[in-house]
Amino acid sequence: MIKKRIIAILLWFAASIAALASIIGGLIVAIALPGSRYARNLLVAHDQAGNALLGGDPDETISSVLGKRQHTCAFCSWLCQLLHRIDPRHCKNSIEADEGKDSLLD
Repeated sequence: MIKKRIIAILLWFAASIAALASIIGGLIVAIALPGSRYARNLLVAHDQAGNALLGGDPDETISSVLGKRQHTCAFCSWLCQLLHRIDPRHCKNSIEADEGKDSLLD
């Protein structure tokens, strides 16, 4: 039991260092190469990590979840309307129909 906890702590520490490097690197890439495929890939990775943190499928973006739930969730609908002002049809275009099966939430 203690060995599993030590391994879990070491993995958490390694993942935390990787996340910090990704955040810093992502900011640099967003400034230096805005709109690039590299910047987009890092943004999607952070989005998926955020979804996993919220209990969602780690391979699905938050926008995909919002798009799927916008007709049944008032808060999701409100967020989609806000995102629509920045990127028209963002939530609808972000829906990943083949993702979501590994979500911890209903």
